[in-house]
Amino acid sequence: MKKIYNLTFLLFVLSALNAQDLVQVFKSNNTFSGVNSIVVSGDFAKVAIEKGDSVTVKTELQATKQQEGYTISSVVENGILKIDVQKPSANWISHAGSVVITMNDNQNLEVLTSSGYIDVSNLSGATYKLESSSGKITTKNIKGNVVARNKTAIISISNIEGTVEAINRTGPVYIDGVNGKTNAISYSGEVTIDNAKGDVKSETTDSKQTLKNIDGTVFIKTNSGDLKLSDSKGTISSVSASGNLNLFNTTGVFNLTATKGSIIGARIKLTANATFTTTEGKIKFSFVNEEQDMSFLCQSENSYIVAYGNSKKKKLKHGKGALVITATSTTGAQSYNK
Repeated sequence: MKKIYNLTFLLFVLSALNAQDLVQVFKSNNTFSGVNSIVVSGDFAKVAIEKGDSVTVKTELQATKQQEGYTISSVVENGILKIDVQKPSANWISHAGSVVITMNDNQNLEVLTSSGYIDVSNLSGATYKLESSSGKITTKNIKGNVVARNKTAIISISNIEGTVEAINRTGPVYIDGVNGKTNAISYSGEVTIDNAKGDVKSETTDSKQTLKNIDGTVFIKTNSGDLKLSDSKGTISSVSASGNLNLFNTTGVFNLTATKGSIIGARIKLTANATFTTTEGKIKFSFVNEEQDMSFLCQSENSYIVAYGNSKKKKLKHGKGALVITATSTTGAQSYNK
């Protein structure tokens, strides 16, 4: 009973602290000229950037109490606008803030925050590098190259004409709409990529990956997370230790490898020879191609192999078509049909 009381009291105290109103401790509104690129160190403040007729910076910082040290440094050096949000070195309790920037096209951008959100949109003609430790990163409607890095919070990227690189340590990565090369990595957060045209590389350690509507060369890698690819076309390669690979309604060239995970495909259309390799996982495919257009060279150390009603253990050759499916498994069964 005493533990419950102590917990309730602690939650009450924390709620009371969080409910404290923050007071404005700094505010500024400045316009800059002669700017070729912008570098922002936002710390705890949310940084929002979009296209404007000129380069402007509006800042407002709040804290639990008035205290010296809350300010922003903005200076142009050799065409680089450097913006630095600053806070007291000690004795602060809680704070928040926002930095709203308008900038022109063709100006490179770098933004770094600790916990502040980063929101960048409607820009073109440059490279946009965005990094946060725990603040959400959102960018959309960009004609340029985007590099986004995070440790724990969401990375959300959409409608990009250019290259995309998104790396997250534990948070998820969501990408929707890229015309260009895409590289997405999250070590323990999920990765979702939709509507990408160009080379795509996706990698996780132990989280799932979902890719759909991809047109290009695709490479997917995981240790134990499941992989899903659908409604896509291109050259498809995968490496998986124990995660399962599921493909649906996909056309192209396939080179798929798994150790303990299974490789399963439905409504698959081959445009060239295919290679499937597993150790313990099963291999199971249904093809759009006609049976007479394919031939199968399959072997398994311990399991049965079935191809269009022809069943054998350990080794199976079937068909005389030009499209050759070469498949190898150790203990996993294999099955192929229409």
